[in-house]
Amino acid sequence: MRNTLRLAMTVLVLCLVLAASLHGAKAAQDEAEQYWELGEQQYNAGRYREAIPYYERSLSICGSNFECTASDLNGIGASYEALNDDRKAFPYYEQALDAARKSGNKNLIATNLFNVGAIASRTFNHYEKALALLEESLELFQELGDKSSLAVVLFHAGKNAQVMGS
Repeated sequence: MRNTLRLAMTVLVLCLVLAASLHGAKAAQDEAEQYWELGEQQYNAGRYREAIPYYERSLSICGSNFECTASDLNGIGASYEALNDDRKAFPYYEQALDAARKSGNKNLIATNLFNVGAIASRTFNHYEKALALLEESLELFQELGDKSSLAVVLFHAGKNAQVMGS
């Protein structure tokens, strides 16, 4: 009887520890999302430099959540791109693409394929690499039925192909 009671108490303690851990993980994700939202508010208000620390704070909380990581890295990249600093934006977009692929989120993957491709073409003149990325982005946006993103990617792919042909 005593061993059964000890075992039951051990199981109860382990359950409480697990519940607290799960609650802590959910609280951390909520906190990361709040910082991401603050970054988005700053970005959408045209305060790109002010948005970056919010994305960075959210990123520091994301842990192994690749969707969260991809969103924050994309936000940082977009902020630098909006500040006309493609060279700073590019590595963030590349990291965001890597995290997006790990997350499996097709919209994030397509978005970051486009971002990396656009800068590879516009800033680094890597037209072949850019075209391959843009074509992959096109396929995903078609699959998702996102017509407005399709139009933007098609425009950039066409510009890129035109430069390659001349």
